[in-house]
Amino acid sequence: MNLLSTTFLAPIAFLGFLGIAVPLYLHLRHKPRATPLKFAAFEFLLRARRKQKRKLRVEQWLLMALRVAVLALLAVIFAQPFRDELFQASSSLSKRPYVVVLDNSLSMLAGKPQTYFDEAKDTLSDHLAQRERAAPTAVLLASQPESPLAALTASELAGLVPSLKVDTRRITLDAAYQKALSLLNEQGWENATIQIFSDGNRSAWVDLPSAPPDGVEVIYSSMRAQRSPLNNVGIVAVTQPRGFDRGEIDVRLRNGSEQGTEFEIRVQSDSQDLRHTLKLDAHQQTTHRFSLSDPSNRVLVQLPNDEFNLDDHYTFAPDDQKSTRVLVVDGDPSPKRQNSESYFFEHALNLHQKENQAIQVETISANGLKNRDLAQYDVVCLLNVATPPSESLNELLNDAKGLLIAMGDRIDFDSWNPVFAELGLELYENKRFPAPQPIDIRVGDHPIFASLSPADLDLYAQGVGINAFKLLSVGRSSFSIPLSLADGSPILLASERNQRRFVIWTSTLDLAWTNFALQPGYLPIVRQMLDYLTFKESQTQSVQLTVSEAMVSGLIDKLVLKQAQAGFRDLVVNGPLPGIYSHKESSEQHLVHLVIDSDELDFRPLRQNHDEGSSSAMEELGFKEFARLDLAPNLIWWLFIIVLVETLIAGRMSLLWGAR
Repeated sequence: MNLLSTTFLAPIAFLGFLGIAVPLYLHLRHKPRATPLKFAAFEFLLRARRKQKRKLRVEQWLLMALRVAVLALLAVIFAQPFRDELFQASSSLSKRPYVVVLDNSLSMLAGKPQTYFDEAKDTLSDHLAQRERAAPTAVLLASQPESPLAALTASELAGLVPSLKVDTRRITLDAAYQKALSLLNEQGWENATIQIFSDGNRSAWVDLPSAPPDGVEVIYSSMRAQRSPLNNVGIVAVTQPRGFDRGEIDVRLRNGSEQGTEFEIRVQSDSQDLRHTLKLDAHQQTTHRFSLSDPSNRVLVQLPNDEFNLDDHYTFAPDDQKSTRVLVVDGDPSPKRQNSESYFFEHALNLHQKENQAIQVETISANGLKNRDLAQYDVVCLLNVATPPSESLNELLNDAKGLLIAMGDRIDFDSWNPVFAELGLELYENKRFPAPQPIDIRVGDHPIFASLSPADLDLYAQGVGINAFKLLSVGRSSFSIPLSLADGSPILLASERNQRRFVIWTSTLDLAWTNFALQPGYLPIVRQMLDYLTFKESQTQSVQLTVSEAMVSGLIDKLVLKQAQAGFRDLVVNGPLPGIYSHKESSEQHLVHLVIDSDELDFRPLRQNHDEGSSSAMEELGFKEFARLDLAPNLIWWLFIIVLVETLIAGRMSLLWGAR
C-alpha cells in the first residue's frame, strides 16, 4: 500500500485505528461518581475555582488527544511504513549512477497472486520513473549480461521494462554482477548504486559474489523476502527405464518448499488413470516408477497446482522399443530342472520378460546350437558350455550381436583358449577358496552399470560370495573389469569390438561356485548385462535434454516443436519452450524432450545454505537487503515522547484532583 510516497508492508494493521474509539468513549462518557449538593456558603468558593476548573477541562481534552495519538502511532508502526530513500526525486541520491541487474530465470515466475518477476519489474519501473531523466542509468538482464541497456535515459528505460521477459535457459547472476562492476569502470561512474532483483534462491548463484568495491553500494532485493515461505513440488523429469518397454516410466520429483509436504501424483494414459500419494521432506528428491498396461502415445503426469505451476504438468512420449531375442545355451541340461546351469539365469530373464514384453527368451542344450541360425538372436548366452561350437564360432565372434560366456567346472581349457586368444585373453586355471570371497566394484561408472546409482550398486554387490572361478588374464586386450575380487582377480569382464559386445562371468551364474543367484543383486545385474549386450542406450527413439544443453550443442535449430508442456503454452518467454520436439534431420521418428534445468526448481533460500547460520549471506558481504528508509524507528521515538507527556499530564491531574 502506497500513501504520500510512503509504502506500508502490512496495511491491515490500520484496523488498529478502531481502538481510538476506546479513549474517546471513556473521556466523553466520564462523569463524577458523587452527587453534588449545593450550599449557599460554598457559592463564593466555587466562583473562585472556576478558572482552575476550566484549566482541568483543557488538560482532559489534551490527555484524550495524546491517548488517541498513542493508539494511532501503534497502528502505523505495525503497518511497517518505509520510504524509498534512494530513488525519491527530491533526494540527491536520485542523480547518482544506477545499474540494475534483473534476474530473468524461470524461477522468477513463482509466487502468487503476482509473480516475483512482475513484482521486480513494477518496482524497477517506479524507481526509474522517479529518477532524473539524464541520470546515468543501465539495466542488465541476467540472461544477456553482454548487452546492457545503457545508452538510454531513465525514463526511456522505464518504458522498456514491461516488455522484458524471462528466459528458459539455466541462468545465474554471476556474469551479470561482474558485468555491472565492469560497466561502472568503463563509463567512469563513481559513487554508484547497483541493485540486484532476484528471487532469493541459492541456485541463482554459482558462487557467492565478492564484496563490492569502495564507492559502490550494492542492494540485493529478494522478491520473496517479505512473503510467506514458498510451497512448490515439481516434476524434474519423466524418463523410460533403459531396457524396459514403453509401459514403464520413472517420474523424478523435487520438493522445492522449505517444509515437508504430502501430495498426490497422477499419471494418465489412453486407458489408465493412476494416482499415488507421496510425502517429501523439504528440498528432497525422489524417483517413482509407474507401470502402464497400454502402450500410449502420450502419458500425462500431473501434480496439484502450487506457487510455481510450470513444473506441475508433464507430457511424455514413450519409446516403442525393439523386441530383444535371447538364446540361452545350457552346458549342463540336468534331468532335474533346478540343477541345470540355465535355471537361475533363465528365471531372471523370465522375470524380466514379465515386466518387459520387449524380450523373448529361448533355452537350448549345447548340442542344439549346431543347426541354429544365430543371426535371428540379439544375444547368445553360453553357460558352462564345455567346448565352443566350432561350426558357429566365426558367427559368434564376428556378427553384430552380444555374447555372454559364463564359466564352470565343465569348461575345457584347451578348447576355449584359442577362442579367448582371439579376444586377447588367456585362461589359466581353476581357483577355489575355503570360504566365500566378496566381490569388489572396480568400475562403477562402466556402461553396464550406467543406469544404477552408486548406492544401488553397492547394495547389489553386498553379500555376494565367490567360492571358485576361472582365472583369466586380460593382458593388453580391450576388456575392462567392472567387478573383481579383493585381490584384483576378474569376476566380470566386458568389451566392445567391431560393433559387438562381450561379457564374461568367470564364475558360475548358478549355485555351483557362488551364492550370487540367491542375492538381491542377481536380477538387476543380469538385466544390466543384457541391456549392455543389446546396445539398449542406442536403441532409444527419444532423448531428454535441458533447454541449455540443446542450445549449447547446436541441436535447437534442428528441432520442430510437436507439443509444448502445459504450463508454457500461453507463456511469453525468451528461448525454446520445454516440450516434445521431433528431430528434422533424423530419417526415423526421433523425439527430443526439452525440460527445465533442475536447478531452476531449487527454491532453497540463500540464507539457509550459509555457513554462519540464519544471518543473510549478502549482508555479510556488505550488500544491503532493501533500498528503503524504515520509518518505524522514528515513530517509536515519537511514541515514547507522547507516552511520557501523557504520563506527566495524567499524574498532574491526579494530584490536582487529590488536592480538591
